[in-house]
Amino acid sequence: MKSLSNRSEVTKRHDAPGISCRTMLHMSIALVLALVTTQAGEVKASFLLTMTSTDSTASLGGTGAFDVTLTNDAGASSSASVAAFAFDISLPSTSGITLTGVTEPADATFIFNGNNFGLNPPGAVVTASRAYGNDLTISGATTISVGQTFVLVHVAYSVASNASSSPVPITINLIPPSPNIVGGSYVTDGSGTDLKFGTGTGQITINGINPAPVPEPSTLGMGGIAAMALTGFWARRRRNSAV
Repeated sequence: MKSLSNRSEVTKRHDAPGISCRTMLHMSIALVLALVTTQAGEVKASFLLTMTSTDSTASLGGTGAFDVTLTNDAGASSSASVAAFAFDISLPSTSGITLTGVTEPADATFIFNGNNFGLNPPGAVVTASRAYGNDLTISGATTISVGQTFVLVHVAYSVASNASSSPVPITINLIPPSPNIVGGSYVTDGSGTDLKFGTGTGQITINGINPAPVPEPSTLGMGGIAAMALTGFWARRRRNSAV
């Protein structure tokens, strides 16, 4: 794009009677600003949505649950209107945790309380390590005020008695974790327009499993000195044997 500050070129292109060069210049600048504002409208959205899962704790051989939530963050400058959502969550397949069911709250904490069609597919798609589903309003949209959080779904799980890792991350998938399957998370407004949102990662802590200890720097140093001393010992022994 050529600079609008080139007054001579603007003058050459001016052939409409009754319009001054300065007016034409102002009109051109206004048009450019309007285009930039339109294209950047989504980037400058005044609401800041985050889909995440709550942390949860359970025992070996026990059960537990966590929520998938949608928040209009405190840093937002306006409310957001949401008319549909889809969630797609997964756990590491070797975590020893099995997802057992997905439900929607039957109270005011639910984003579409009393104004929704219900989970699709009914009960959501639930495998040992992944759950997916979507829902939408019957009419209108739900307004999420600044700093407000709504629950999307409630997810239940069980823990194997021989589970060996903790904590276990809960991942929100924006796209399906595997090709050729339906899934992915999204949020839309009443016109079906996708709303941009961030994701957070919750975790499941399993009581009875201690996280792997991280060696202190001093311990690492002592271990290194011991290894060097042992190496020197074997080197001297080999030299003496050779003699």
